[in-house]
Formats: sequence, C-alpha cells, structure tokens
Amino acid sequence: MGLIIKNTGFSSLHTDHTSFQLNKVFHCPQAATNLLSINQLYLDNDYYFIFTGIDFCVKENKIDKLLLYGLVEDGLYPINGNKNYITKFCCLTSKLGTKATRDQWHDCLGHPADYILEYLSSFLQIKGQQKRSSICCSCQLGKAKRLPFNDPNRQSTRPLALIHTDVWVYPITSVRGCRYYVLFVDDFSRLTWMYTMHFKSDVFSIFQKYKALVKNLFSCSIQQLQFDNGGEYLSKDFQIFLTNNGIFHRLTCPYTSLQNGIAEQKHRQIQEMGLTFLAKVGLPNCYWVDAFLTSIYLINRLPTKVLKDYNHTLSFIKLCLVILNFEPLVVPVTLISDHMKIIN
Repeated sequence: MGLIIKNTGFSSLHTDHTSFQLNKVFHCPQAATNLLSINQLYLDNDYYFIFTGIDFCVKENKIDKLLLYGLVEDGLYPINGNKNYITKFCCLTSKLGTKATRDQWHDCLGHPADYILEYLSSFLQIKGQQKRSSICCSCQLGKAKRLPFNDPNRQSTRPLALIHTDVWVYPITSVRGCRYYVLFVDDFSRLTWMYTMHFKSDVFSIFQKYKALVKNLFSCSIQQLQFDNGGEYLSKDFQIFLTNNGIFHRLTCPYTSLQNGIAEQKHRQIQEMGLTFLAKVGLPNCYWVDAFLTSIYLINRLPTKVLKDYNHTLSFIKLCLVILNFEPLVVPVTLISDHMKIIN
C-alpha cells in the first residue's frame, strides 16, 4: 500500500555552498523520513551527481565545481541542510498547494495568542474566516491556573437561612479613623449590611448587634454563617456564641477565597461603585466609608439576577423621580426572564 499524498508544492534545500530547488514536493504525513528523487533533483537543477559505494558528490555542469560531498550512511546518501540558514518566514515552511485554516495554524505554531496570528496573517495563507471558529480546548486545559468554580447561585429558601460574611481592609484610613469594614450578605435576598471598624477584633461585637437587628426585621434567626478562615471569626468567644445560639458555621478551604464568592463579589461591586462616586465628585479616597455606604443603599434597591420580584425597585425609582423634581409618572412593568423593561 502506497503512502497518501496530502499536499503538493515547492520548496528549496539550502547547504553551506549551494541551494537545491525542489519544484515538485509531495507532503506525506505517514513518511518516516524525507526522501529525494535523484532524477527529479537533476531535472530541477543544473547539477550532476556521482555515487560510489562509500561516498557521493554533486558538481555543477558548466564549470565542474564541487558543490556537495558526503559519505554513505546505512546504505543511504544523506544531504544535510544548513540548520543556521535564516530567510523569510515563507522559506522556513514549505509553500504547500493548499491553504491551512486559522485553527490549524494556531495548533502548529504552539497555540499562540490571537494577536500573534493577526500579526502573522500577512505572511500566512489562511483558509476561510480570519477569526478562530471556536474556543481551543487544549489552551483551556494547558494554560488554566485552577479548575473553574460554579456560579454562586442562591442556596437558601428563606431570609437569614444563610449569611455570607467577610472582612476587608482598605489601604487608606477614613476621616473617622477606620481602615476595616465587615459585610453581611443574606443569601436569599442579597441584602447587604456594612459595618466599619477600627480593629478586626471588633467583628464579634458587631455580629452580636447585627444578629439582634435582623431578628427584629425578619422575625426569625440566623441559621448558618459562612466565612473564611480569618482569625477574627475563629476566636473562642465567637465560636462559643455561635454554638450557644444554634448557628452552624461554614468554613471555606484554606487559600480558596472563591468558595466565599458571594461576599468577595459583593466587595468588588461596592468598591467599584464607591470609587466611581469619589472620582465623579472629585473627593479624596479618605471618604470611602460614605461612598461605600451610599453604594450599598443603592445596590440593595437595584435589580439583581437572583431576585425575580422588582416591586422594591419600582418604589425606589418613583421616589427618585420625586426627589429629582420629575413629573409624576406611572411605570407599567413587563418582566422578561431576569431583565426589567420600563416603558414610558
């Protein structure tokens, strides 16, 4: 059974003293080594060949100049190309008769970034669309730093069934001398409370006040509290208080903050909105407490994908219209999936 010829084209073979033109190159992926036809090599170049039992040489026809000399190896006459030869990119790869797709070039060139292929697009003959047709699974497996985490969906069926909490330190001291704040996020409603602190050790006393507050608001008690392995949560007094009040505490794995993703994402949302407020009005970052509290007030009243009921948002919008001296407006609402349309 013969070898399968996948592509045809032309190329050249460079040695220390000369170059051989190869006008009829067959691309056979199953071939174990590269082979040259002496007859075809003679037809493509004005050279002649002398073969003996131990060596061979190549000479130029007109001046009988010696161009190449070599010894027999394992019954074959090897022609070693010049590995240090550098030329244009198109000479480093044979010019095949068929074009390769962008995905094939991406695989052959070691899975580079997209901008690298865009830069080389003027040298490469890319078949089909210029952009990759799909996500490269090999890149995802080989370049990923960690396994993906599931989206933080709602895990509870009623308020206070699960509270996410976390402490954050801000690099700039506020005008009231605070550098820390603690968040409490209700898993069911996504309502968020923020308390500022001078020291991390204040978390225990703040949680006692928070527990009494939400018990009066919702007429029920906290069932579970999820936090990381911070020392402010693992103190003996804190653990005894949780046990005496029947609150189950859930710990994340060490160095795995993503397991406390709801609190971590809430940190980022509050900080992005608060710092945007400060940048808009031109205030220094020492007013971050006021900006963050304002952000939480708005976040607690804006729509979220977790909640399907937007009645609290509509009431807030009507109040804003009154404060901004807009004309009274009746707002008919159409709920579509996780989005809200307000029709004037």
